[in-house]
Amino acid sequence: MRIREEAFPLAGPPLILAAFLVAAGRPWWSVPLALAAAFTCFFFRDPDRSAPDEAYLILSPADG
Repeated sequence: MRIREEAFPLAGPPLILAAFLVAAGRPWWSVPLALAAAFTCFFFRDPDRSAPDEAYLILSPADG
């Protein structure tokens, strides 16, 4: 699964700050930041999709 490039400016800073907090000896403080970065990457995912070939089906442009 790919991540859209628009996610990197949003997920990068919390991830860098989380890494800094781990290096500073505060690993528990980095958990919310790492979770925020993970959720951002999950939100901007770009999964591979395949459309069915049957003519009588209606195709929705969204997952939900």
